[in-house]
Amino acid sequence: MTYDVDVTINALNGGNVVDMDLVINGVVVDSFTMDEFATNVSRSATFAPIAGPSYVVELRVTNLVPGGGGSVAFRYAGVGDNTLNLF
Repeated sequence: MTYDVDVTINALNGGNVVDMDLVINGVVVDSFTMDEFATNVSRSATFAPIAGPSYVVELRVTNLVPGGGGSVAFRYAGVGDNTLNLF
């Protein structure tokens, strides 16, 4: 699997990070960390087959950035340069 996510806003500061999981049908298939310098996410992962034919794909934040530590925003699905390729 490969995926690209367009980061529209990255306001993280002071060394804060956002930890993310990519989840397909309830199964964590990849994890990554975004720091204050990240401008996009481009990842690949290999995992055991997940039964289809439909798939629910989620990006889940797994940590809490302290107040004043900033935030990140991604472009909405179906708009811009977001892609997910399962093979």
